[in-house]
Amino acid sequence: MNKLSTLYLSDDWINGNYFGIQLENPIVKGYRKGFLSFLQENIDANFATTIDEISDPDNTLYITMLKESTYQERQTKIKNLLPLGISFPHSVTFQEFLDNPFFPAVFKNEYENRGNDKIAIRDKKQLEVLKRFYDEVVTKDKNLISMMDGVIIQELITGPIKKLNTSIRVFADATGDQMAKVVYHAENKKINHKVCRSGSFDKHLMNSSSPYFISDENITSTINRGMIVLGQGNYNHTESNILKRLGIDPRDTELPDIVTKTTQSIGPGCNRELGITCGLDFIFDENKKCYFIEANNNPGIGTYAATRGYEISGQGNPDKAYIDGITVDIIARTEAINKFTDFDLKLF
Repeated sequence: MNKLSTLYLSDDWINGNYFGIQLENPIVKGYRKGFLSFLQENIDANFATTIDEISDPDNTLYITMLKESTYQERQTKIKNLLPLGISFPHSVTFQEFLDNPFFPAVFKNEYENRGNDKIAIRDKKQLEVLKRFYDEVVTKDKNLISMMDGVIIQELITGPIKKLNTSIRVFADATGDQMAKVVYHAENKKINHKVCRSGSFDKHLMNSSSPYFISDENITSTINRGMIVLGQGNYNHTESNILKRLGIDPRDTELPDIVTKTTQSIGPGCNRELGITCGLDFIFDENKKCYFIEANNNPGIGTYAATRGYEISGQGNPDKAYIDGITVDIIARTEAINKFTDFDLKLF
């Protein structure tokens, strides 16, 4: 980016419509509209909230992802940016999987996050149940049909620690800098669907009382998870052992070079598709081979908050927790914007 000419925030993000009814909250809208006003008052640039208002795409900083960016566009762009040495799990469309199945696999709905709609498929018997579910339920449900656009079937990677799911989350900005980094870990055991899962497909495929039940196995590190914040030290024995098994030295917690190279490539390369902040997920297999799993365009703010010391629990008040999360998200975006401006913007 040569000269910053335009800053883009999607109108959906500003108006709280990005996640639909969940964000129909006047306080959220007020915070986000106030953020736009704050930027307009402090930065000498054009501001766009729709694609039609962007006159110079090459010199536009996308504070949120471009609204018109599609999931397939994002995936294609990201795969093309992956550096040599990083692996990507074998991934196919739902129909391709039906034509040429492989096991073990993960049924994965990319429109969901935080561990939802990620179901293990380990044998042909489970595959037959999945086919029946598609024929008898999905084809008759408009919402599920639309969700199928975001469904991929991905190779299931087994991690290096028995009975423990682990992953690395890097919260990065559009320069490729690592703003925060953590290791998530969770036991690989059966989970209570009614308590833990709320995905569109979970209630059918992970509910043991459903006629289309496939599995209640937790294959992610984001359900009932533990979090190891890298760079803060003072790790207990269990945390130190987890880091060592992942090839991370607890004394300096530097991530492997290939993770850093991937972050530095995707962050600036996908500003249009991901926005000014993104969450990048990595896992290691049992041979410590590193896989890039996915990029999140609107990542949960917990990684950044834990690293920076922000409290977003709401102290038992869900509404306060929600507003605290929105506030910290805006703080993170402001920190990232400072990399591209001559100002040192401060919200508080």
